[in-house]
Amino acid sequence: MAFTSETACSYLERAAQDGRLAHAYLITGGSQAEQEALAAKLLTIATGEPFVDLGDAEDKAVTIVRPESKSRVIKVEQMRAMEKTLHMSGKGSRKMAVVVGAERLREAAANAFLKTLEEPPQGVMILLLTTQPEQLLTTILSRCIRVPLITRKVMPAPEDRSEDEATLLDVLDQASAQKPSMALALSLKNQFSELLKTRKTALGKESDKLYKAEVKSLQKKVDDSYFKGRETHYKTLAESRYIQQRTALLGVFASWFGDALRQLHQSPELDLPDYAGATEKLGSAAGTEGMMRRSEALETLRRHLDTTNVNEALALDVAFLRMFG
Repeated sequence: MAFTSETACSYLERAAQDGRLAHAYLITGGSQAEQEALAAKLLTIATGEPFVDLGDAEDKAVTIVRPESKSRVIKVEQMRAMEKTLHMSGKGSRKMAVVVGAERLREAAANAFLKTLEEPPQGVMILLLTTQPEQLLTTILSRCIRVPLITRKVMPAPEDRSEDEATLLDVLDQASAQKPSMALALSLKNQFSELLKTRKTALGKESDKLYKAEVKSLQKKVDDSYFKGRETHYKTLAESRYIQQRTALLGVFASWFGDALRQLHQSPELDLPDYAGATEKLGSAAGTEGMMRRSEALETLRRHLDTTNVNEALALDVAFLRMFG
């Protein structure tokens, strides 16, 4: 499952509270800036000290390793220096290291700290950041717990939202004051399904119109067999556009749940500032555990809908019951 930065923080905060923080995490997905921002938050969670960014971390005795030189690689000397720092004696405090752009590790540099990844000193935590995890050695991947990030979809300003997005936001706004129940879940699911049905019908009609226009313009110029392939083309195009628009509407839920989590953590950056009151109410009522459950149900729904031949109606039923039941 991929995480937003907020859900990743909540997940790791719970691990810290339960004494279950691992010694090595691999942060993937998103942009490098998003990864570094999350790493700074994780350093705060692990040490209790406030870190604004990784530049701030370097001033607080956290070892930061980045690609160097014109070739932009991480050299074996850098990793050995990091290892030396992590193995220095000292009690009562965590020792932290962050490797930015871990895919730039030369093989010798990667091999140099495999033993530390496998058997780290007491109190050590290492964060590896990469946008290209497929370039890392499998021996490194197997020694880290992955924290995959999803790239946040920036919601358009109110005046730029589609009619369906605006309708869905109003539906969620009205539902924010209601307690979770089967009736609420089924009501929201039915309203969402009706939006999808309307979109699908409109796209089908538009596709049919385009097909008929092409037939009219080319019917005296090409063989009839040509149009069989074109009819399939337009049906496939309509289905593709439907999936894109369905994904965009699911993004509304992601922003809604994300804002509720962000407000729980007092983040000033909201996707939907014009609905701040409603998402704050939702976050306060559900708490971190409840919002994590909703976000996980949404990600499961997205994954199921990406599966070939999935029963859309059934997937929606299950997801909405988990999100709002």
